[in-house]
This record gives sequence, structure tokens and C-alpha cells, in this order.
Amino acid sequence: MNADGFPVVPVGGHSGHVEADYGDIGGKPADVTDDQSLSQSMSRVAAADGTDISFDPYFATREDANRNQSTTKYNRQPLTLKWEDLKFEVPVGRSATGLPCLKGNEEKGMKTILSGCSGEIRPGGLLAIMGSSGAGKTTLLNLLAGRVTSAKGSQSTGRVLVNGEKRDFSKFRQVASYVLQDDDLFAELTVREQVEFGAMLRLPNTMPVEKKQLAVDRVITELSLSKVANTNIGNELVRGVSGGERKRVSIGTELVTNRSMLFLDEPTRGLDAFNALNVISTLRRLAYNGRTVVTTIHQPRSNIYSMFDMLLLLSQGRVMYFGPAKDAVAYFSALSFHCPAQFNPANYFIDLVSVDSRSPDAEAVTKKRVAVLADKYSNSAPMITEYGEDSEAGSQRIANEADTQLRKRKYQNSWFTEVRYLAVRACKQMVRERTANFSRLGQTIVFSIVLGLIWLNAGRNDTAADARSLVGILFFLLINQCFGGAVAV
Repeated sequence: MNADGFPVVPVGGHSGHVEADYGDIGGKPADVTDDQSLSQSMSRVAAADGTDISFDPYFATREDANRNQSTTKYNRQPLTLKWEDLKFEVPVGRSATGLPCLKGNEEKGMKTILSGCSGEIRPGGLLAIMGSSGAGKTTLLNLLAGRVTSAKGSQSTGRVLVNGEKRDFSKFRQVASYVLQDDDLFAELTVREQVEFGAMLRLPNTMPVEKKQLAVDRVITELSLSKVANTNIGNELVRGVSGGERKRVSIGTELVTNRSMLFLDEPTRGLDAFNALNVISTLRRLAYNGRTVVTTIHQPRSNIYSMFDMLLLLSQGRVMYFGPAKDAVAYFSALSFHCPAQFNPANYFIDLVSVDSRSPDAEAVTKKRVAVLADKYSNSAPMITEYGEDSEAGSQRIANEADTQLRKRKYQNSWFTEVRYLAVRACKQMVRERTANFSRLGQTIVFSIVLGLIWLNAGRNDTAADARSLVGILFFLLINQCFGGAVAV
């Protein structure tokens, strides 16, 4: 019996606590199999009614066994994304604004955000971009997603290839989706309505409504949102779904068009460890279904780290490591930087490549270490990957599919259809915003009484004063309606 009164039955002859060594691959000890690690890390615990309530800490890693069992894996065009020698610079000092700088800030020139970044991610792979704050993670993600080419005064060099061909931005946006850090969703809409709205506007008008509804149902099921499909999304002020579910709704809104490539900026931001695990599990499942998934993430827990196929580690805009996530610990160990046992590799890597600015001496040492690691990586041979699909085999089929899928209209629906769906959404929001509606009603009643008292019996006579009063009333009502509409928006 344990401390809570549950009967404990040892599995495989083991009992007691078994320490897990995260120092090898970040998910489980490298020298044991799945079955062995299960028996060593878990004892079967039964509730009073005999229900098995035991917990497997490696359940996320064990899902690898179903990696290639998806029935929808080839329902979309596979895309391989490759980037070569990406560099991004922004102006600083006088060059940034064209105005004189404050005293002490006269330095001007270009600041390098990214320097010589290269890599590749294939269909079926999940790439995690990690690094400390200011390392250039979001900048790299935006460059890969085609959201940043060259801002005012900035300069970008290098090239991005899609299936070996130069990227066409107009076509690339039709097969790739981008999920922002913040969930810009409507709190008054339900989960299903939010996903439906994206489907109705972004799927072609030639597709029957029944097929669009099937696509919505498939996305909701794939993201494990069926239980909250009819629940309002909510926000900080309006009660709704949980943070992890809200993040999955954001992913589903982009996923409903069956895009082949998915970019996400900090999808676990603001989530607790369990909800973060659920979100990354969803992304891994989406990747294994044939998509190419690229995400930035900040210090994931160890079993989240074990889900990544590829890891790109950045520091000060330079690549510290790019290759299979499971080989990162061995790579740094070969450079005499050993990740301690029972230590989260993600935390170790962030600490290893971060610049410590608390003192001049610490800053100098850490900058030197970052420079050495960057030079070591740039001089090392490319690492062999063993994941995803071989997109080169059958490249002609992929090219034909690309021509079919990318040859689309700029707008999938007519302007009348878009206005109709926007009007329906606005009406639903207005009806469901009870607090705002009561506020508007109270404001209208108060203004009606006040204005009625001010202009009481005005305009009953045909005098010039009454005419001016009528003009004043009409002017005030017009201004009130204009400003009231602006406040409502």
C-alpha cells in the first residue's frame, strides 16, 4: 500500500523509485528498450474498484510506435524546406531613424541578427528552434515563413528553397500557415464556429459546404477538441476553454485548409507544463501525418524535447547546433560539454549558449564560448538525419502535385460571400456580448433623458431660435453616432 492507500503491484519484478537519466537523449535512458523503461519507471497502481490508474512518464515517447500508421499521411503535398546562408541585418543608431541620436548613442551602422544560418527540414519532421532571448529565433522563423524579407533599412541575404526550387511568395502562402504567439481569437465564438469561419472563407467556393463541414470536423477531431467544440473560446475576461485548447484552436484555424507546412512562434507560451505537452504532442502528430512543422520554443520540459526530430540551436544569430535532437547531447559531449545525468538537455543547452551580462568577466567568457561553439559547428560535417519522408524519391509526382495545388485563385471566395460571413460573425458577437450590450443600453437611456431635458419643447415654434435648436440637436446626434460607432469598434 502506498501513502494514499492505493495497492501497488510491481511490474516486471521491479519496485520502488527508479531514477531516469535524461543525459543521453532527453527522453529516456539510452541503454534500455521501451518495455524495459516501462517496467523500471512504472508500477501498476489500482484504485479501490480495481481500475488501473498507473502512470507512464514516457507515454509521449512511446507514441513513436504509431508514427507511420496514419491513414491521412499522403492527403497533402509533401514540402521540403531548405535555407542556405541566411543573414539578416538591421540599422542601429542614426541609420535606423535618420535623426540625430542622444549623447552616448552616436554609433551607427548595421546590427547582425542572423549570420550564415543554413538547414533543411523534410515532410514528416518537427523542427524546434531554440535559443535564449534575443538569439534570433523569431527572426529566422519569419524569414522561413516569408513574413519578413527586408524591413525599412534592413538587409537580408541567402535563399530559401521549397522542394529544391526558389520560393514563390504568392504560391508559398497558399501551402504554408503561420500561428502567432498570441491567440487572436473571438472570445464570444465557439470552437467550432471559429474553425468554420476559417474554412468558409479560405476554402474555395467550388467546394460543397458539406465537404467544408467534414474538413472542420476532421480538424477538430485531429486536435482533440471534440469535447469543447461547442464551448465559447473566451479570453482573460470571459470564461471559456483552457489555454492549451485555445492554442490548439489557433492551430486548427490555420490547419483547416490542409496546409502542408506549419510555422509556430512560441506555441507553449503562457501554458503550464501539461498543456504545453498536449500542444507539442498535437504538433508531432500533425508532422507525422505528412506535414512539415517548424516551431520556436523556449526551454521545453524533457519529454517535450524528446518529441523533436530536429533541433536548431541559436545564440547571437549564429548556429550552435543543427541536427537530430536525440544526437545533440552526444555532439556537445564530444566537445567536452557534458550534460549532467538527470538534467533536462534543453535547459542545459540554453545555459550553455547564453551570454551572461551580469559582469564584464562573465560576459567575456560566455561570448568566447559562444564563438568557439559556432566555429566548431561551422567546421563540422553535416549530420545524417533519419526521419520524415524521402521527398527526392518521386520528385516528379511532387512537382505535378505542386502545380495542381499552387495554381489557385488569389481569393477563394467572392467579396459578397466574405461580407456575408463577416456580417453573420459580427451579429453573433453583438448578441453574445451581454456586458457590452447592457452598457450600450444604459448609455442610450441616460443620454436620451439628458438630451430630452436640455431640448425640452424645442422646435415647436417657427422662430429662428427654434430652427437653430433643431440644427444643434441633429448635429449632436450625428456626432454621438459617429463616436459611438468608433468606441464600439
